[in-house]
Amino acid sequence: MTKTMDMTKGNPTKLILAFAFPMLISTIFQQLYGMIDTAIVGRGVGVSALAAVGSTGSITFLVIGFVSGLAYGFGILFSQRFGASDYESLKQTFAQSILVGAALSAVITALSIAGANALLKWMNTPDDIFSDASLYLITIFAAIPISLFYNLLSTALRSVGDSKTPLVAMIISSFVNITLDFLFVYAFKWGVFGVAIATVIAQGISCLICLRGIVKCDALKLRREHFRRDQPLAMQLLRLGLPVAFMNSITAIGVMLLQSVVNGFGSLYVAGYTAADKLIIFLEQPGNTLGLAVGVYAGQNLGANRMDRIRKGINAAIIISLILNASIGLLMYVGRDALVMIFLPAQDATAVLPISGMLMKTMSLFMCPLGLLFIYRNTLQGMGDTRIPMISGIVELVLRMSIALVFAPIWHFAAVCVAEVSAWVGAAIMLGIAYYIKCRKLENPRSLHPTNIT
Repeated sequence: MTKTMDMTKGNPTKLILAFAFPMLISTIFQQLYGMIDTAIVGRGVGVSALAAVGSTGSITFLVIGFVSGLAYGFGILFSQRFGASDYESLKQTFAQSILVGAALSAVITALSIAGANALLKWMNTPDDIFSDASLYLITIFAAIPISLFYNLLSTALRSVGDSKTPLVAMIISSFVNITLDFLFVYAFKWGVFGVAIATVIAQGISCLICLRGIVKCDALKLRREHFRRDQPLAMQLLRLGLPVAFMNSITAIGVMLLQSVVNGFGSLYVAGYTAADKLIIFLEQPGNTLGLAVGVYAGQNLGANRMDRIRKGINAAIIISLILNASIGLLMYVGRDALVMIFLPAQDATAVLPISGMLMKTMSLFMCPLGLLFIYRNTLQGMGDTRIPMISGIVELVLRMSIALVFAPIWHFAAVCVAEVSAWVGAAIMLGIAYYIKCRKLENPRSLHPTNIT
């Protein structure tokens, strides 16, 4: 039997940490096999292949981020229904999300595969890596339905407080992914295609394990009648899911712009940016996971009309986030060169380390604002406000675009570094203000009536 966690009762700090820890381990494994993918490509195939895979990162984020955003947005309603102890409504909502997700995944897959090469060209992908980049991207996009349903199932489990089943799924799939990486790249000599297909197979296994957890969870156990078409509920899911999906994609467009600027500097800069970016994404995960945990916490407690608990939990999470991200920033600053060498052959280190080191050094100084961004954004989403986080994504896009385009001719690669952290700071300020306004509004007893939630 799958064990759930009611976050509307008990010590908020302990609940958030207990829920976040399995999620953190899960995301570490997820990022770990992503890093191993990168290391195997860089060392087993070469810097050119490393640059090819790296050049697709922001495009993958654009599409897969949209897909995962849909699932996360649907999960907001799951958390609120569970917090309100309305289990029948939770099951109907979950079933409807499966139907909506199936339809959307088919459309997204077709559009993504059709537009993959056009996106690579738009991003100025160098000719010497274009073929490998295209092969990798199309392979990943062909498996979008698997990605959507993995995200939907794991989100459903987490919304009822089960962060352990997704952890088990990620650990098992990570070992499968690493094993297949070595087999496909070193034994079969499949190059970047081998890395991509290993990732797809591993995610399919994750999906099956999460499905087993769903079947064993009473709160999510579905019957045929739950799948009846419910257009108002489908529209409610889309009102929550689409803004989160678009927020992820808007953020990805900004990252794509930076990647396009980096691509214009040549393959060495792409390799340096890729190696550093993989590390930074890995080191962001503790703060990101804490944010995801408080999002579920906020959703459950809003469903239970416990605004007082939301305040207490978020205040505790902010303190934890600041301490955590300051420590991570120090590690990035001091150990940047040693960490980046994980991905680089020794013969390329002299040329690439100054590039990756500049990005690591700059971002290390702004990890605390990034941590606050994660807290405020996920809390607002958990409280049913997905529009303000979407607008914050537009703010990030504008900051990235304006700084990168204006200053790249003057500052060269430094403009990319400054553009990224400026986007973090701008969005964090906006989301922080929005959170405190939202709290004051919801502390009005009338606004906490069940009909006013989401």
